[in-house]
Amino acid sequence: MELFDDELAEVFPDEGLRYVLRRNPVRAEEMAASRKSKLDALKAYMDKRNDYLKLHPKAKVAVALRAVEERAQSLKIRTLNPAGREASGIANDRG
Repeated sequence: MELFDDELAEVFPDEGLRYVLRRNPVRAEEMAASRKSKLDALKAYMDKRNDYLKLHPKAKVAVALRAVEERAQSLKIRTLNPAGREASGIANDRG
């Protein structure tokens, strides 16, 4: 039985109930590719916003950051690092 050749995990949430779990390597690869694709798309959008900030001196960093955060939410990626914009990748060299 090839289905149960991999390591299994058992969960007993209630008495009389038992779940047997196994990892699906094909699905894991699909999910990893999806995450990478979303992250690449967000990085490309962030680069585009950074280029816009460099070309337009009156453009606001806060607006660009908010736009990137909204894009992250639409891609269902957790919001940017709460440490601040320095860790987010949005350019902030305007002092």
